Amino acid sequence: MLFKDLYIGQHLTVEASKYMVLNFDFSGIDTSTLDSTYKGFLKNVRDGASLFMTTYTDFFTDEQALAVDNETSPEDVIN
Repeated sequence: MLFKDLYIGQHLTVEASKYMVLNFDFSGIDTSTLDSTYKGFLKNVRDGASLFMTTYTDFFTDEQALAVDNETSPEDVIN
């Protein structure tokens, strides 16, 4: 648990662990050109969405999970 040593980690609320979390890490994107920036951003959004759907499989169909890899824009991936 991320906050296990802090007050919030030792005094959980009724809302603890009730929300799904979608993570992105844009720190490794090659921003040397507009094209590489876009491709890196799209890959990162696809990777984040895929991990999210793998983590929360009860909420998504296999078809939805596979469709993420075929989308050509970050907006379509999120939609």
